[in-house]
Amino acid sequence: PLFALINNIFEIRIDALKVVKEFRRPVSRRAMGIGIWNSILNIMAKVTVLFNAFIIAITSEYIPRQVYYWTIGNYSLNGFLNHTLGPFHSNDFPRVINRTLLECQFIESRLMDLLKQSTFFLPFAQSYSVLYFDCNSTLANEIRSQIDFSTYYYKDYRL
Repeated sequence: PLFALINNIFEIRIDALKVVKEFRRPVSRRAMGIGIWNSILNIMAKVTVLFNAFIIAITSEYIPRQVYYWTIGNYSLNGFLNHTLGPFHSNDFPRVINRTLLECQFIESRLMDLLKQSTFFLPFAQSYSVLYFDCNSTLANEIRSQIDFSTYYYKDYRL
């Protein structure tokens, strides 16, 4: 029994070494690059940067402030807050609560109530101009950054 125990201990160790050597990960072949995936990842990176820039441009208040400043506000931001807030008539409140307020205001998008208003074109034109300036400023920034990057890339390889 003693020799059988010693034999089993050695056999377990030898079998473990055989398993480790036989099931080893094969040596990988060297490649020059990642092939087509490099182009795909490059395109995906540019598209995601563009989409993120559009999201930031559309959700920020910078462009609506500039549109108000240059078109509606006569080179001033006085009244911008009242312009961005939408009216809510408080006639539905009970008289106990509603003593002095005739109208409440809340933050809204100008495109929400286009169908309710009788003057259809003016709010649509203002919202369209804000969206137009959002998209154009984003595209201009992205094109400028791509031109700056491409000239930097060209200078890097030229040297």
